[in-house]
Amino acid sequence: MKFFISLFIYTVLLLPVAFAGAKKQCRIILNDAQKKEQLQKDIDLPDRFEALRDWGSKFFSDSDPMWREPEYLARIQEYAVPNITNYGGKASVLVNQYHTYMNNFFKGEVKHFTSNGTDANNMLFLYAKANLAERLRKEPTAMKVLTFTDIYGGSYGPILNLAHGKEQQIDAPFFKTGEKLDAVKLNALKKKEAAALKFIEAQISDLKNQVGAIFMEPIPASEGVKIFRTEFLLKLRVLADKYETPIYADEILSGGGRTGKFWGFLHYEGFVPDLVSFGKGLALSGIFEPEREFHTGRRRASLGYGPMATTMVNPLALVQALQVLKTIWNRRLDLNAAVTGAYLMERTREALNKKGSAKSDNHENLSGIGLLITGFPFYTLSPYDSQRKLRPGYNERILPVLTTTKEDIDWVIDHHLGW
Repeated sequence: MKFFISLFIYTVLLLPVAFAGAKKQCRIILNDAQKKEQLQKDIDLPDRFEALRDWGSKFFSDSDPMWREPEYLARIQEYAVPNITNYGGKASVLVNQYHTYMNNFFKGEVKHFTSNGTDANNMLFLYAKANLAERLRKEPTAMKVLTFTDIYGGSYGPILNLAHGKEQQIDAPFFKTGEKLDAVKLNALKKKEAAALKFIEAQISDLKNQVGAIFMEPIPASEGVKIFRTEFLLKLRVLADKYETPIYADEILSGGGRTGKFWGFLHYEGFVPDLVSFGKGLALSGIFEPEREFHTGRRRASLGYGPMATTMVNPLALVQALQVLKTIWNRRLDLNAAVTGAYLMERTREALNKKGSAKSDNHENLSGIGLLITGFPFYTLSPYDSQRKLRPGYNERILPVLTTTKEDIDWVIDHHLGW
């Protein structure tokens, strides 16, 4: 009887330990299996080419060494606590460093941080209203913001209404990158530019229209990557300054280096907008004011508060965004995007030409600048469907990480197009 009692006691005491050991062992086996699966994925597809096409939310692969730098990890731990204020507190150091790195690419000032790109674009409406009030010398009873056709802008708030407000949209005189403009096409484009400028001047010259700003995307990427002629934007700049109407540039997708320059507007020599919204791959959204010469009498609209306001930025998010910004600058990944993007376009066109007329439609749709490319032919990259084929993407747009190399591109063309 004592034997059975002792056996029962030992069983009760040791069984949980045995199960715990087995559970731990199971976890180890599971982790090894996951590592093996991930290793195979890395062999199948180098994750540094990872092409998140829809929203451009990544500039770097999850396995990039930047995320394991000791200084960065120490800062993450330091700021990952509640109640770290950034108004005159510890995070002010981060804000100053962020400004410094931003100014490495183009002189200016971060006016505000926001939680996402839509909020940044909506904040531009506050600036437009302040600008209009200064121009009218009184509070406006209504306000109109002019915009070019085919914009997105955001998913809620005034910016969403702007995208649907046909009466205030300018017929955009842009063309696809890589498109050859012969004499006929160029002449038609110039007429379209003249009509756009005429429409804009008619709107902003009459104060009764209460136009607060002109909103634009320097490099739109919907249904093809498109650009303006530099000559047109320089005329637009002169016209806007003449009537003290600011130009706001949405660089939420094109900002950060993906186009081969840190800001998309830098592709137009001499053109500088008044305010620029940024976000997505930069890991933090906000509004940047590039430095530019103002004509006599020009006044800057102000909202009375800036990026140090306590509600404007989370210090932990700022640590992450600063790491992204520093890495782009230290590795000059904007320049890398220019070189590798051009190489990707070249190799893709070569592959399409070899394939022949069956792919002619894709050949016509292919357009891009830097690593911002649309019309890329179907390929089998992550995420896979049940047949291990890529699910249909948004506009066939690819946005490879900024660290993509020519070797990565060769691998994708040779192994994943399946031609």
